[in-house]
Amino acid sequence: MSVDRRQFVQQWAVAGLAGMGLASCAKPPKREQVLASLAREVVTADVADVVAESRDFEAALGRFLGAPGREALVAARDAWKRAMLAWKRAYCFRSGPLVDTNALLRTTFWPVRPAAIDAALAAPTPVDDAFVEELGVDAKGLFAIEALLFPEQGDTDAVVALFAGAEHERRRSFMAALARHVSANATRAAGVLGNGHAFAEQFAAGGQQSLNRLIGQMVSTVENVASNRLNLVLGLDKSHMLRPSQVEGWPSGTSQAIALALLIGTQRLYDGEGRLSELVKAAAPAIDQRIRSGFAAAVVSVEKLGAPLEQIVKVDRGALEAAVVATKALEVAMKVDLASALGITITFQSGDGD
Repeated sequence: MSVDRRQFVQQWAVAGLAGMGLASCAKPPKREQVLASLAREVVTADVADVVAESRDFEAALGRFLGAPGREALVAARDAWKRAMLAWKRAYCFRSGPLVDTNALLRTTFWPVRPAAIDAALAAPTPVDDAFVEELGVDAKGLFAIEALLFPEQGDTDAVVALFAGAEHERRRSFMAALARHVSANATRAAGVLGNGHAFAEQFAAGGQQSLNRLIGQMVSTVENVASNRLNLVLGLDKSHMLRPSQVEGWPSGTSQAIALALLIGTQRLYDGEGRLSELVKAAAPAIDQRIRSGFAAAVVSVEKLGAPLEQIVKVDRGALEAAVVATKALEVAMKVDLASALGITITFQSGDGD
């Protein structure tokens, strides 16, 4: 994290705590205090991260496209991974400017459609920002970039060759335009967010409805990790149907890192000062302990995999099965115990970019 970005996040974190009085308040925080704190601190940090990482990636990719080479490709790929994971962490709080501006959908839509990407590369239309804006979400964003930066076939030198020479000018222009589009999405959301105060007030004013929606999103994210990532790979492998197009992050080797980022991103909404844990602790201390332990166990189980899901299933299926058990246990505890402790109705949202 750069110094400017770290200072930006710290300034708003301090302002949020000072404004709500959470640090010095002896009584358990009220629901509206927690909602405002979450909206202000988490969303502000998320937007700062996606802006900074997206710009860093755009710059790293620009250096590679300007002088294609092995080292520059590795650097661009690393920057892409950091940007993608920043957007995935932001996905865990699916309210506010990143959703309202459609930045999350346009940037993180998966699966992409290879035929649409190929058509864009072959089209006679000049490649500029307007051209990318008109493309469908399945032909742009971070995962369209992944398809070109991490092709299934070819070693590093072969990938470098795909971007070198006059004959690949359109490919270079297209990639640069895709990266600019990602940065523009982040910048647009940051402009709408501003200092974060207005959104925090709006989210807190939603009261129980905001709380219901937030918990619903958290449960949905954990369920997504358990069923649509970990268990999906287990099932596809068992039926001998495991293919790259069915696992998000396969080309870049980030399927496990994505699952972990989603769990950690959801955990930070619950555990910590001024977070949901304080509301649950005040109502049902035993349930709070159960949820916090559940998050810790799920995070550790996925972290221990230490390799992409499509690889670990071949060499240590038991570890992946254990991660499914731990994550499903967390999901059930959130659906039953957490909902009971907070007296909420869990609601789910779709069409938010994943």
